[in-house]
Amino acid sequence: MRVEIAYERFGLLPKFSGDSAGVSASAEGLNCPVAWPKADLSSLSGRTVRLRIHLSRGEYPEPRLYAAYLTCE
Repeated sequence: MRVEIAYERFGLLPKFSGDSAGVSASAEGLNCPVAWPKADLSSLSGRTVRLRIHLSRGEYPEPRLYAAYLTCE
């Protein structure tokens, strides 16, 4: 799973997208922490952003995302 972050109006943030997209620490599961290699989420504090979540198929024919829960650690 890869996660990109965009501005409120859908423009992708360079430090949080493309080659700098967040990557899940685990291959599958319900609790998948994501880390961005070139930036810290604290820089987005107080801003409205959108998440673009890319799922890879792996062994599942059609992976589906029903909800995303965000927490700060």
